[in-house]
Amino acid sequence: MYKKMNTPSENLKKLYNTIKEADGYITVTPECNHSISSAMKNTLDYF
Repeated sequence: MYKKMNTPSENLKKLYNTIKEADGYITVTPECNHSISSAMKNTLDYF
């Protein structure tokens, strides 16, 4: 998880700040077995 990392990479810091500073977001992702893709689920769970 991001909050448990001691030194996250610059890309992860940038993504975290983008998500944190947003008032909301709309997820647009392809459907995979009637759900979101595993890459999207992993990203959402990570942060």
